[in-house]
Amino acid sequence: MKNGLKLILFFIFILLFSVIISCQKQDPEAPRFQKQQFLMDTLIEVTLVEQDRKKAELYMDKTFREFERLEKIFTGYDTIGEIYKINNCSGKRIKVNTEISYLVNTALTFSEISEGAFDISIWPLIRLWGFGLKSQNVPKV
Repeated sequence: MKNGLKLILFFIFILLFSVIISCQKQDPEAPRFQKQQFLMDTLIEVTLVEQDRKKAELYMDKTFREFERLEKIFTGYDTIGEIYKINNCSGKRIKVNTEISYLVNTALTFSEISEGAFDISIWPLIRLWGFGLKSQNVPKV
């Protein structure tokens, strides 16, 4: 199975898992395990309901390791990120991992299907407005 497909399936799994769990009747006495971490330029909070503390810790560790892995690949702000490398390659061809390749090709397909309504080329606007940077500002007209 391609890594890009694995990534998409992972996100679909997380979404479905969240919906299923939130729709179930919760036992107010069941042990809850929470962890927060600042990743992907936002605060991520995960809450697990699990009787077995060791299992909960294992699931929590795996979940945050995956978030950390994805952040390293998809960050546009850190020089280690593949997206950063793409954004700063000045139009030259560069080699990217299969997850990025699959994601970009899928995004381009959606862009084509939507006749350009879906556009992945947001980085110039992020830099212009300073989102995620120390100097956020409204650009001068």
